[in-house]
Amino acid sequence: MRPRSNTECVREVCQRINLYCCKDLEDIIRLRNIITHRYWMVKDDQIYRDIKNDFECIIEFIRKVEELSSV
Repeated sequence: MRPRSNTECVREVCQRINLYCCKDLEDIIRLRNIITHRYWMVKDDQIYRDIKNDFECIIEFIRKVEELSSV
């Protein structure tokens, strides 16, 4: 079955690479949508603080993708 949205695509990739923080990545995609379509609602300082303090899932995602691409 083909993913119908970016979040479904991320969910599928997470399942395939056994990444357990998929919800975090889905939230990042949703944040991107808010920044793009409702930018006036965004609190820049809060986003900056959250990204600065909690970036492990993205780092883990990149690490796993790099591992798979080198195989």
